[in-house]
Amino acid sequence: WLVDGGADLGCGEMTELKESLLYSVFLEVESELEEIRYN
Repeated sequence: WLVDGGADLGCGEMTELKESLLYSVFLEVESELEEIRYN
């Protein structure tokens, strides 16, 4: 069960990392689109 718990924890951390990366990319794209729209 130790191995299973470690694997679950690792997957959870990776998922959070990927989601935060996607979110930061989304924010960057959104801000760039707003700049284009206002220029």
